[in-house]
Amino acid sequence: MARYYHSPSIFVDNLVKGRMGQYFKAFNLDKEEVVKPDWLKLMEHSYINNESVSSVEMLLVEGGRWHKDRIVWGGDYGEMDLWSVLYEDKAKNWVELKGLIEVIPDKYRYVVNYDTKEYVDKQDTTPEFAKYTDGYTEEITIHPMPLLLADGNGSGGGDYHGSDMNLVGSWKGNRIGILDKVPENFTKLNYKFKRAGSYVDH
Repeated sequence: MARYYHSPSIFVDNLVKGRMGQYFKAFNLDKEEVVKPDWLKLMEHSYINNESVSSVEMLLVEGGRWHKDRIVWGGDYGEMDLWSVLYEDKAKNWVELKGLIEVIPDKYRYVVNYDTKEYVDKQDTTPEFAKYTDGYTEEITIHPMPLLLADGNGSGGGDYHGSDMNLVGSWKGNRIGILDKVPENFTKLNYKFKRAGSYVDH
């Protein structure tokens, strides 16, 4: 698991907006269910084989509980203000799912958007090597799904800053699935998420 993502531009955002680190959860708008990652900042968990992200993927596989539902990776500074439903009167209608399967088979490599008829291939992500101040080196691979579904990225510490910023959040609120084959007449969305800055210890 990557330790912590740090970009110098994060601190500029915080100084301007007066905000600290931003926390994210996966929201299902149709079933009013939520999954809380073990590490809440976006770039603390948005990696291939991260257990929290894998648990959401398993919900989204064909036949899974969340397959083809509207999904948002909602930040507590997000424009959709999804976190408010967890603390106000609406909270009684929302359920946090726990005890989920945290490993997804490698064959489920395609993240599919049923509204835009697009898909991404997780294998298109290029691994990076994170070097920490204590000399520890770790191979990490950014997972495209949390970034594509993110609401509020760029508003707080721990957010994604890097290439293809225009794609971040472009799928939020759309109907999503995880498949082992590409559906007919779907277009591949090319991406290259590569972070700016460096990885440091907590």
